[in-house]
Amino acid sequence: MTPRERANEQSGRLIESFADSCDGLIYHYTSPENLRSIIDNGELWLTNTAFVNDTTEGNALRKETDLFKESDFVNKEIWDQGALSLNGKAKYYIISFSKGENMLGQWRAYGSFCIGFEAQQLVRKGFSLYDCVYTREAIKAWLLEKDQIKEWKGDHLDEKKRRLAAGSLIYIASKKYKSRHYESEQEVRLITVSEHSWSYPSTRRLDYEDPPIHFRDHPVYKVPIPYVKFFVSGNQESREKQYGRTDKSEREIKAEKRAAEDKQKRGLLPIKEVRIGPMANQKDAELACRILLDARGYKSAKVICSKIPNR
Repeated sequence: MTPRERANEQSGRLIESFADSCDGLIYHYTSPENLRSIIDNGELWLTNTAFVNDTTEGNALRKETDLFKESDFVNKEIWDQGALSLNGKAKYYIISFSKGENMLGQWRAYGSFCIGFEAQQLVRKGFSLYDCVYTREAIKAWLLEKDQIKEWKGDHLDEKKRRLAAGSLIYIASKKYKSRHYESEQEVRLITVSEHSWSYPSTRRLDYEDPPIHFRDHPVYKVPIPYVKFFVSGNQESREKQYGRTDKSEREIKAEKRAAEDKQKRGLLPIKEVRIGPMANQKDAELACRILLDARGYKSAKVICSKIPNR
């Protein structure tokens, strides 16, 4: 392995170590239409963080100007990055889950169905899980913990790599830290990055590990909402082809990425159960879910009806 390859490996391992360890099941509350779409298509859609429900998304940490002092950090690159104003660059994509499997507030806010996923099986190359926190003390403790991890001591990590890692850490922290008003949701989020701007005009190169960006119409905002897809495929882990100089235009390369994604076969998502919230005709919904899951290959997934007494 060359020194450059070694540096890239250590840098990747450092950034991966920022992810939280989430075990067991996590739950995605949704509508019947989205339940069917997820199971039929074998896909989860991650929305650009600039377009989620929380209008303060990504800004809560920016306001904590007195949270740290320089002497708090072993790795000064984190302080340098943290002292900078987070510019909110819209390249992060998320989908939200909850640790709670039967929460009346979630049923009311997001839909009458709740899909239970095996958390660790959602962690794949480029996709990481993060446990949201809602207090100054919690986000400070998390950042100081990540400042102490052994991966910072890589012998091939130069200043540039360390600063890039520190920047990633601060951005991740900004996605973990949410308004306390959302604390009851017990959110766990799956996060990935996809760059929409042309980063390497001199070499006409795109990072082929970024998932392609798609757009959907928002029924309320009436604007095209950017999203990326998560799915299980035998090919999903192998999107590592690196492209150097090419005569292809940016548009051609991005179209090629979308076409390659479309050709990938979708496997079964790590769905372990579907829960049905309080509703009229709950037993009919239970039967419909059972037929849907069986017909699409999820025969081992459980169907569970909520016993919350709410008409």
